[in-house]
Amino acid sequence: MALGDARPRLLDYTPAQRAAFWKLVDVAAAVVERALQPQGLNIGLNQGRAGGAGLPEHLHAHVLPRWSGDTNFMATVAGARVVPDSLESVAAAFRRVLPDALASVEANPDRS
Repeated sequence: MALGDARPRLLDYTPAQRAAFWKLVDVAAAVVERALQPQGLNIGLNQGRAGGAGLPEHLHAHVLPRWSGDTNFMATVAGARVVPDSLESVAAAFRRVLPDALASVEANPDRS
């Protein structure tokens, strides 16, 4: 997920924008957990070309479901399918759980 205002670095955003960005990460993590029920998640940012960003001018976050024994992160980005389902079925599952995921994030706004 990413904010609509493209900037290359996390600290190029205002504190309020960073808070909105991390709220999107919270929602995405909740959606992935509810829809796919993984055993874990990889959540990360690749900032700058040297940091692995494919779009270095637009900071974005990755939320990847993980299961014991699955492929590693690099194999995932290189084309291995971690979730052996079609994009359409995963999108449908995400749409089904989105209302509950949003409600759970909104119900606990001060998670610190």
